[in-house]
Order: sequence, then structure tokens, then C-alpha cells
Amino acid sequence: MNVVLKILINALALWVAVTLIDGFRFDFDDNSVLAFFGVALLLGLVNVIIKPLLTLLSLPFLILTLGIGIIVVNAVVLSLVVGVSSLLSLGLISDSFGATLLAALVISAASFALETLTRTR
Repeated sequence: MNVVLKILINALALWVAVTLIDGFRFDFDDNSVLAFFGVALLLGLVNVIIKPLLTLLSLPFLILTLGIGIIVVNAVVLSLVVGVSSLLSLGLISDSFGATLLAALVISAASFALETLTRTR
């Protein structure tokens, strides 16, 4: 049940980012709900599998920036999700790295707030 809740939280946080950030959008079509949850699942998988590795590899950068560099790591992870989404024709589109960076901030903040509210953190 906890995994399903995390996917729903990812989907809601992603929806908040798509709604708020210009240049970061989801191309809605007939299968948009399934594709949107597919992107949320993909985001969760990348956060669990690839993000820890990227964080470990960028540890000197994170130490040098006193942890603020994790925002860049989050944006790189989200860029990867956008790229894979494009390959799988799921419909997540970002116009620039700046839009992806802002979306990563929004997704992180929304996920943190929702996980705190649901006590899944």
C-alpha cells in the first residue's frame, strides 16, 4: 500500500509542476491518465535506482556547495525521466534545463509536503 501511495504522491507532485512551470508540460491525449501515472512510476523508479548513484558520484560537488547542489542532481534525474518519457512516448516535455530545474524544485517541495501530510516520510 505504501508503494501505491508514493506513486500517487509522485503523480500529484508532477501534476503541480506541470501546472505551475511554463516550459514543463505533459502532452495530454487519449491515454493521458495512464501515461501520467507511468511517468510518475518512472520518476519513482529513477529516484530509487539512479538518484543514489548520482548523489554518490557527485558527493565532492555536494560538499563544496554545502548540499545546495542536490537541486542540480534532482534536475538531472528529472531530465533523465523526461528523456525516457520521450523515448516511450509518454508525453512529458521540457523546453529547457531551466524549466526542468524549476520543476525539480516544485516536485521536491510538493512531494515533501504530501509525504509529511500523509506521514509516509
